[in-house]
Amino acid sequence: MPVRNHRLSVAVAASGIALVLSSVGDARLLAQNRKNYSIVADDNGHVALGLAIRKLNVAGTFMQCPAHPDDETNAMLAMFGYGAGLRVIDLQNNRGEGGQNEIGPELFRDMGVLRTSELLAAHRIDGAEQFFTRAIDYGYSFDPNEVVQKWGREEIVGDYVRLFRTLRPDVIVTMNIQGGGGDRAHEATTLLVREAYRAAGDAAKYPEQIAQGLRPWQAPKLYFSGTGIGGGRGGARGAGTTPAPAPATRVARVDTSAYDALLGRTYAEIGGDARSNHKCQGTGGLPALPGLGGGRGGGRGAPPAGPAGAPAGAAYTLVDAATPAAMDSDETSLFDGLDMRIVALAKYAGANPPAALTAGLAAIADAAARAQQAFDSGRDADTAAPIEAGLTALRALRSTLNSMGLPDAARFEIAFRLSAKEPDYNNAVLAAHGLSFQAIADDGLVIDGQPVRLSLLAVNRGASDVRVGSVAIAGFTNPGACAPGTVARNAVFTCTPTAVVPADARLTEPYFTDTYWKTPSNAARSAFDPSVPFGVPFAPTPFHVTFHLTAGSVEVVKDVPVEYRYVKDIYFGDKRMELNVVPAFSVQVTPALAIVPAPSGPAAAKPVERDVFVSVTNGTKGPAPATVTLEVPAGWTSAPASVPVTFDKEDESRSARFVVTAPARVKTGAYTLALNGSPPGIRRSSTRTCSVAR
Repeated sequence: MPVRNHRLSVAVAASGIALVLSSVGDARLLAQNRKNYSIVADDNGHVALGLAIRKLNVAGTFMQCPAHPDDETNAMLAMFGYGAGLRVIDLQNNRGEGGQNEIGPELFRDMGVLRTSELLAAHRIDGAEQFFTRAIDYGYSFDPNEVVQKWGREEIVGDYVRLFRTLRPDVIVTMNIQGGGGDRAHEATTLLVREAYRAAGDAAKYPEQIAQGLRPWQAPKLYFSGTGIGGGRGGARGAGTTPAPAPATRVARVDTSAYDALLGRTYAEIGGDARSNHKCQGTGGLPALPGLGGGRGGGRGAPPAGPAGAPAGAAYTLVDAATPAAMDSDETSLFDGLDMRIVALAKYAGANPPAALTAGLAAIADAAARAQQAFDSGRDADTAAPIEAGLTALRALRSTLNSMGLPDAARFEIAFRLSAKEPDYNNAVLAAHGLSFQAIADDGLVIDGQPVRLSLLAVNRGASDVRVGSVAIAGFTNPGACAPGTVARNAVFTCTPTAVVPADARLTEPYFTDTYWKTPSNAARSAFDPSVPFGVPFAPTPFHVTFHLTAGSVEVVKDVPVEYRYVKDIYFGDKRMELNVVPAFSVQVTPALAIVPAPSGPAAAKPVERDVFVSVTNGTKGPAPATVTLEVPAGWTSAPASVPVTFDKEDESRSARFVVTAPARVKTGAYTLALNGSPPGIRRSSTRTCSVAR
């Protein structure tokens, strides 16, 4: 082991002798710290502005349909979203409830919540939106037919159809027919996605969705990952029809090793960082070094690590298309033959679109081009005027679509995409004016009726003053008002109102429920709360703040969820969470299941006692009394009848012990014990079962 030579310097100072150890030849001793920069910016600064401008002249959507969390290709999502300016969507079949957990005790439904959260963490880096079907990952399977049967073919195909019709993607990528190996949920997902691809464009399929206001949508292209299609068991055994292998001319390769000068990284590197958030699956290893091969960090289908300089990415086979001609063309990219520019929206109006339509689209595109030119020339401040002009032109076109005499279907398709594009222009205006926003509460775990102090901020780092016209606070009862004001350059608009959590506030909990884990004979399919937008990761928070502003020549808005800042571990710094509504008192009952032997005969019949323990945690913000009562079946008894518990502070726990007695001649069966209490903050939802068996 080489040894570095050091010399010892002795300096005599007024206070005594100081010893200085320095390396030979070093002019100074460098601090041993390393700055890690964000992968991408949030909504402010040069990088955020550049990414926002990239979206202005693009009107297309890319969607990937994997089977489980970690099957998505994060690098490709980053490349199409950040690099190409497309809307990018990750539509997962399920939430990975049946997988392993390398970081904690969560399993089954709790695992689904954890992996959903990890997906959102990954997408904070790769930029994708997240949706799900109702399918449940019930565990490893060797048979795609079994998977489809447990999920419900009609139901899950319908979920894909609903989301295709709702989101209207241009290119869809799913997995492949894998042959004899691997979890066959991958193959089942692939078969159902392909079936849904055609069904989404047929108004006769799932007519109830049409009655609800959705419209048919046939995406232009559908791809499988890999080159060709494997000859899996699924087609031969009834899970679906396995198509013949596609010729090589229909294979497109996606190279994610491209370097993005704006982001300072390759898309493969960004994808690797995003993928590392799947921590419960053990994917948080060392990212690959540049030029030394990327491994599978970009997601399923990426090639194994290769030699230095090898491209990162994967191949995709075109297996279906809206037009037969697309199937006969050579493929150099997934978007060959598709014009994703905003001016191309005129295609929905037919061969002779109205002049007003083409002129309106051209005005939007021209403004986007001028903003891009100013940005590329290093004049960030000069991007504001053309972006504002583009937003004005877009709004004007939206307002006149109905007067152009367009067919209903054409008007809908154009209006849908212009409506989706307006938020991109809105956000670009905010970025061009250097605006960022915060909505912070003084508590994160709140109960109904609780007052909350809010800190609302609008920060102006741009070149000109911005006017805050109004601030709308949603989700609370009687929130305080914020006075309008002008925010000068390098100044901050602040408002600190008090609001109250509604008395009827819904508890924060997953909106997807299932009975599969308790009753495996049930379908492996969640029930979605119909009041929540279909397939979103979690129910949107009701607590949010909307800033209404005048920036330059346009009116814009910024909606932000109310968050709570906290430090749980000083080694990891501050974290944020949306407000969670919790019960005033939460409970945990043990044991989860108690067994009582049934009497073998009249002479042996006697009452049987079982201990039941109830742990109550105080969710209120200070001292509080409560009373716990067990509701037992007819003929059963509980001693004592109730137990008072008293708390001195929030998050304090107290335990109550009950002796539950089953009657002497109890019949075999399952009996439910319900928990009741006062005040009403102790919910009746906590139940445990006593089973009487021979």
